Amino acid sequence: MDDSIKKLIEVRKLLDINSLFNAQKINSEIFNKAINEGNNKIIVKTLYNFGIIFERKGDYKTSFDYYEKASKNALMYDFFDDFIDIQNSIAYLISQSGKYKLSLAKYKELLELIDKDQKLISKKALLLNNSAIIYKELGKLDLALDFYMKCIELKSKHDDRLLDAIVYYNIAEIFCEKKEFEKAKTYLIKSYKVSESINDYLGIHMCKTIDAIISIPKDLNKSLSLFKDSKKNVEKFGSKYNVLDIVYDYSISLYELGYKEQAIKYLEKLEKEEIIQSYYLKARKILSYLENYYADNDNIKKAYFYSKKRVLLKKNLIDNWDEIEVNYLKNSFINTYNESQMKELKGTIKIMETLSKIGESITKGENFDDIFQSLSRNLNILFKIDLFGVGVIKKDKLLYRYTDNEKNITSTFELDDYTKLMNISIRDGKEILILDTEKIHEYENKFDKKVTKRIFNSNARSIIFCPVYYEYKIIGSVTVQSRENYTFNYLDLEKIRFLSSYIGIAIVTSQKSEKLIEVNKQLDILSKSDALTKLFNRHALTEYIENNMNYFTKKNMPLGICMLDIDYFKEYNDNYGHVAGDSALKKIADLTKLVFDSSNIHIFRYGGDEFLIITENITLTNLKKMLDELLKKVKHVNIKHEFSKAENILTVTLGGIVTSNLSLSQMKLFNMADEVLYEAKNMKRNSYIIKNI
Repeated sequence: MDDSIKKLIEVRKLLDINSLFNAQKINSEIFNKAINEGNNKIIVKTLYNFGIIFERKGDYKTSFDYYEKASKNALMYDFFDDFIDIQNSIAYLISQSGKYKLSLAKYKELLELIDKDQKLISKKALLLNNSAIIYKELGKLDLALDFYMKCIELKSKHDDRLLDAIVYYNIAEIFCEKKEFEKAKTYLIKSYKVSESINDYLGIHMCKTIDAIISIPKDLNKSLSLFKDSKKNVEKFGSKYNVLDIVYDYSISLYELGYKEQAIKYLEKLEKEEIIQSYYLKARKILSYLENYYADNDNIKKAYFYSKKRVLLKKNLIDNWDEIEVNYLKNSFINTYNESQMKELKGTIKIMETLSKIGESITKGENFDDIFQSLSRNLNILFKIDLFGVGVIKKDKLLYRYTDNEKNITSTFELDDYTKLMNISIRDGKEILILDTEKIHEYENKFDKKVTKRIFNSNARSIIFCPVYYEYKIIGSVTVQSRENYTFNYLDLEKIRFLSSYIGIAIVTSQKSEKLIEVNKQLDILSKSDALTKLFNRHALTEYIENNMNYFTKKNMPLGICMLDIDYFKEYNDNYGHVAGDSALKKIADLTKLVFDSSNIHIFRYGGDEFLIITENITLTNLKKMLDELLKKVKHVNIKHEFSKAENILTVTLGGIVTSNLSLSQMKLFNMADEVLYEAKNMKRNSYIIKNI
């Protein structure tokens, strides 16, 4: 099998699991190779894949552009089967906008086009199936059934058994919606048998969802159990889209059959799924069900929340779709590229190749600085820019990094400061292209006077802002600006839009990497810390000695080793309890850290109530001053200890050495310090002895 074909199969598998970034990356590689080799068949298939990728991202305009390019190339090179597949996707995309009549007209035109071609019977059946799906969405269930039955009539003329299983499944769905469950059962069994005969494990387990729907009126618990099993296995054998479909169908059935509370739980979870953004019709219906449910239950706040989301969803789709030129769909399909159009396509492909390379470079950055520097270097290849900037949302703030006259500047401002174009771009989720800021008065219907005044008074004359998304969520914005008017155009806006997806992935990846580094640091600290006192533990002491003793020896640096013991701590624990004992230990540890607060002093919990203090390059005199201070502070906190033989409060005794003779072994030095502590305890508690060795 050709390497490009293998990679195309890999791209489709990645699309099945919604791995859009990886799919786009590999598809770009195949695309560039096909251009260099002049492989028109692969060019068509990769252009088609780009359309699917951007459709999944919810970018219908870009998706439509790629479908159009793929369609025209398929016609030009007589790849008729590819042409039908692409047009089928275009018709589906149109239906997602709610333009059902236009979508059905497209399917009708395609069906007429292939009506007499016996080689394309399976594609005819697929188009009939897809037409039926739209009639189902319109609530015209009987008409949908007519189209499904036409599919069944064709099954003996093609060998696509998977399509047969799908059609039977869809018919069973229709009868479930009509609440004719016996008929639904008949077609469900047919779908199940076909799926079983071709080892379609996904189809087998999706059938269980229909079985679960049929069981709802008779036995809800059985139904829920069947659905749970179905969902588990569809997740195993299918894609996120398959899971979305069965959860959606089951939830709506629960709702319509009166089990609204159970349905709402599923629908609320589904509404939060990022993947639902690619399915406008389903998303709109889900929001409508949620709105109606909460309105019926007098939860006006929640009803309004979902109503607002539904209206916003529709507005965003209309804004997106208004940019798409769909008139050509009503015209003849015979529309080929001339030489100048092919030259334009090849130029576009070259730009895409450059953009892909820049995108790959961006995503290799380990942190935000790396990403920013990579963008700064590479964007000059594509644009003549005087200022470039990236803003990243941090809670309710925007961290803004930009380069102006080769100076890198960082600032932070409020996210709701809508006098700034970057914030407006993020708020509205839309790109901003200003060709000439001296004509900013032409934009007064879009921006308020403060904004237009600010833009007019700036040095920038041509501006682009583009929101940065990651998995359908806006995480920031990117801008390029020039001091010359008309520097940027709509093609440049498309370039920035293309790059913004890479920027989003790079930013989130770097944030995750930075969090991981921080987590590892914290784990390292925890592994070296005593859980109670937060002092270093014995493990940290061993590491400290291994890393530093040779250095101290070479430098002949004076080292202080001091042992601290809490006087009569056993008696304190026995009489006041372990909780009080732990509290006292922690308090003494905190006081010790407070007094010995220096980067060249290290405190370790050496034993139960023993601490070890190691000082670097500190004289005997200075060490004594610190010990005096510690004894005062311990006395000042006045922790009651009626069972002490030294005082009626908790006290500490210390003993240690200061030495530059580090030729002695570690064990010898620690034993010497311990002996001095023992001497101090015998002489007088609540005191210290430090010796210069």
